[in-house]
Amino acid sequence: MTDQPDLVRILRTLADHDVDYILIGGQAALLYGATLPTRDTDILTRDQPDNLERLAAALIDLDAVSDMDELPSVEALWGMNTRWEGPAGRLDVLVAVKGPDNTTINWNHVNERAKHVHSRGVTVTVIAYDDLIQMKFATDRPRDRTVLRELAKERPKPSSTSAEPAHYRGPAIGD
Repeated sequence: MTDQPDLVRILRTLADHDVDYILIGGQAALLYGATLPTRDTDILTRDQPDNLERLAAALIDLDAVSDMDELPSVEALWGMNTRWEGPAGRLDVLVAVKGPDNTTINWNHVNERAKHVHSRGVTVTVIAYDDLIQMKFATDRPRDRTVLRELAKERPKPSSTSAEPAHYRGPAIGD
């Protein structure tokens, strides 16, 4: 395993398998200007059998095994947040996350507002800035508070019509 995930390999593999997902968490925060390193990749996935079949195939291609020593399958992914480890690093597959006022957020809640970042032939679906902020406020861990302070300095302009995040300081997709 690696300390830093091979984000390029993970995202290309998800794209190759046409997985419906949204990049969230620390990797998404990096895209919006945060600098706090992260040791995993978090995705919010569409929790439907056809998508989970494609996701299981992607996880197999990534040589990933769950933290419960399960092999990728629809059954292992269905309705649960799971953690997978492989040579490309840790991938947390989430079907729901904590939202504001003790609500839960799933792929359907945020997909319409998600941003699509294109780089070197890969399209990455990234959580919208405001949805990322809501998630970080809701989880309220010390590292989330640090990321929120960093993102407050980098706030994208509301008038921007760009589909890409306003600031990006992480590795380029494909580099």
